[in-house]
Amino acid sequence: MKNILVVGCNGGMGKAICSKLLQKDFTVVGIDIHEAPAVENITYFHGDVRNFDGLQAIFEQLKQSQITLHAVVTT
Repeated sequence: MKNILVVGCNGGMGKAICSKLLQKDFTVVGIDIHEAPAVENITYFHGDVRNFDGLQAIFEQLKQSQITLHAVVTT
């Protein structure tokens, strides 16, 4: 199974991309500045990619979870 990271997963386009990827049987990892994920069945991280320290913490969590990313989508 391929893991796809969607930055901005709670916005209109981000939600649509996440939904389409899930329909195609991808595993979706989402990052957004909003607290709760808008799309079910994604691994969600709350953060702002403009903040380097926060982004670094998210990638450390991904590494600890042994999640390997195969693609990144930014919205």
